[in-house]
Amino acid sequence: MFRRLGFAIAVGLVTFAAAGCGNDKKAAIEGLASIKEACEGNDKDLAKKLIEDLRLKNKVFDKAFDAAIDDQRGNVNHCSTKLHNEITLRIEHGS
Repeated sequence: MFRRLGFAIAVGLVTFAAAGCGNDKKAAIEGLASIKEACEGNDKDLAKKLIEDLRLKNKVFDKAFDAAIDDQRGNVNHCSTKLHNEITLRIEHGS
């Protein structure tokens, strides 16, 4: 009986953790869409600010962004389509 209870608790915790991760991914993708909109409006300062705010709030986005800019630390174009695609891939498939 205790084994079943332990197993049920473990499954519940894993499910809960996976659901939380999914929300972070969803928020990261939605935040990236806002950044793309700012870039389409030619507002690079707003895009940079949105990225900075999202990095502080969302661990999934922060990890994906950090990995995407790894080779270009000092010189980042926040409105680069290539950067946005790289971040999207890393969010969806893991960094």
